[in-house]
Amino acid sequence: EDSLDAIKNGDGWAVACPSGKSDAFFLKCRISPAVTPQALLEEFEDFELHKLYFPKPEQNVRMGQAFLEFTTAAARRRAHTKNEIYVADCQLQLHYSTQHSLAEAIDQGNISAYDMASYKMQRQVLAARHGTSEMVRSGYRGPGGMPSMDGSGGMMPGSMPPGAMDAVGGMPPGFAFNPFGPDSMPPGARRQLMQGRP
Repeated sequence: EDSLDAIKNGDGWAVACPSGKSDAFFLKCRISPAVTPQALLEEFEDFELHKLYFPKPEQNVRMGQAFLEFTTAAARRRAHTKNEIYVADCQLQLHYSTQHSLAEAIDQGNISAYDMASYKMQRQVLAARHGTSEMVRSGYRGPGGMPSMDGSGGMMPGSMPPGAMDAVGGMPPGFAFNPFGPDSMPPGARRQLMQGRP
């Protein structure tokens, strides 16, 4: 009814049938088996990549199609400047794409999704773990010259060098981190945890 009124009033098609505003903007490209999800995530990290949709390996398929999702048209435009760069052995031919094309690829059941924020968090955790093992190998000692190890081989919270907690976003190196959460623990492990048994 609003559209009919707009046409009757002479407001034009843009008012009568406004285009829906998208909150997701896509690029797509063909990739070779040598290209990994990590390589694409790192290549587009500085271009506000939101999600990567990566083809699962299939036999007899030489080139898969990956989709890159951005939250703004400007971010997609900037990322498109990477057109024709090489990642591994593959020259990327980046093309603008749509939610509809991605939905078709997902319907075929051969796409895995990678969230950039999750990828960055995992990388920070691994960097923190690596930093801890480097301090242990170098023989870092806590205040008073005491060895800075806890019972599990990690660093004691009070024995980190100044600034170590800030460097890893407030998470002390050496502390246990379970990226899967309690619902995906091995059978019986959650019950033992809740009962306070090792």
